[in-house]
Amino acid sequence: MTREIDGFTIGPYSADTIIAQRLAEPRHEHVFKYTPDGVELLKYAPGATTQGDQWAEDAQRYEGEATEAAKKYQDQLFGSAEAAE
Repeated sequence: MTREIDGFTIGPYSADTIIAQRLAEPRHEHVFKYTPDGVELLKYAPGATTQGDQWAEDAQRYEGEATEAAKKYQDQLFGSAEAAE
């Protein structure tokens, strides 16, 4: 199930990972592992339309936003981790 959250398209990547793809330029992808306890950034990569060598710096610049979007996605799937405490 793919969703748009805070400027990212987020959906399954593998059994225990999700991918967050930035919708606006500069486009890049963040891959997160998710558990009931939270999300952990595994890697980021250039998007299909990314050009040049700036993509890694751009991905780092948007890492916080991608992480927050991934947390919201996880909360929608599993419920809020904070609510379970």
